[in-house]
Amino acid sequence: MKKIWMLAVLSLIFISLNGCGFQSAVIGSIFPDDTGAAGEEAADKDTPEDVTETVGEDSPAKQADIVPEGSIAESGTCGANVSWNLYEDGTLVISGEGAIDRNTFANGDVMVISDNSKITRLKIEDGITGIGIAAFMGCTSLTEAQLGNDIEYIDSHAFQGCTSMVQIWMPDTVTFIGAHVFDSCRSLENITLPSGISKIYEGTFLGCRLLKSIEIPDGITYIGNEAFERCEVLETVVIPEGVEVIGESAFEACYGLKSVEIPSSVTIIGEWAFYTADATFGEYNNLTDIYYRGSEEEWNKIICGFSCYEDSGIYGTEDDWNIYDEGVEIGQAEDLERELFYITRYGAPEIHYQQ
Repeated sequence: MKKIWMLAVLSLIFISLNGCGFQSAVIGSIFPDDTGAAGEEAADKDTPEDVTETVGEDSPAKQADIVPEGSIAESGTCGANVSWNLYEDGTLVISGEGAIDRNTFANGDVMVISDNSKITRLKIEDGITGIGIAAFMGCTSLTEAQLGNDIEYIDSHAFQGCTSMVQIWMPDTVTFIGAHVFDSCRSLENITLPSGISKIYEGTFLGCRLLKSIEIPDGITYIGNEAFERCEVLETVVIPEGVEVIGESAFEACYGLKSVEIPSSVTIIGEWAFYTADATFGEYNNLTDIYYRGSEEEWNKIICGFSCYEDSGIYGTEDDWNIYDEGVEIGQAEDLERELFYITRYGAPEIHYQQ
């Protein structure tokens, strides 16, 4: 009887935990379905267990409409044909046609609002086509943002320093997200990138310390320097096929990172790209597994150890590397794993080849 009672209690605990939505902090999934020629046995050996899908009930993929409450407290313009209303509950609603001007809600000489700390929620209505440089930079009380269905671009630093922002909804009409757009959004937990973008620029998610999951869409070819640096709770990263460049320090200081999947399309990986050892806490390294969608021969041809700037070329040390025009042919490091991860002292990750 005691055994039956204990089993019943354990079952209730298990159901309760599942109901709370516990899941791994991941980007994508490791080696989904297509396990390659190695067969099911190899897949079971090399594929980590319990990798979950990224989009859960709290994911920004499920957009909730932001509705302001109370009367209008302040109003004005923030573009040639763009106006804004701040409601008593802190909701900022922007409407009109065209783009939001740069710096309009950031602290500075051109700020159009009396105090940007009053903004707690943001709704940009259809008709707005772009968000200017640093438009909402430093809006530290902003918790969530909903972008209209006509947004085409979000310029650099647009939401940098929005330290309270937990989530943002973006339409697939967005084709450009500039550098450092979500830099230091340290409360941001989940985000789904628009399917129309092709590059993740420098520092886009730098310092997003609570970022649990992000879905990198197909069509991405470039992940810039420091793009996900200090995303400290990410555990698994899946980089989709088609990505060619992973920039310097792209996933540096992602201390929770345990496994990474890299496609065979990657030709360049910048130095410190997956450096996760931390001297502050005794220099540990959680990154134990690299899953490469290619052969060992292809892996050894990857160019590594460079700073990869999309607009200014590839730079290295001429004493250590043979550099040719436009990076077409660059000599290899003596020790690929050492140069690539800089963590040999703390245990280099195991490389799993799919082919």
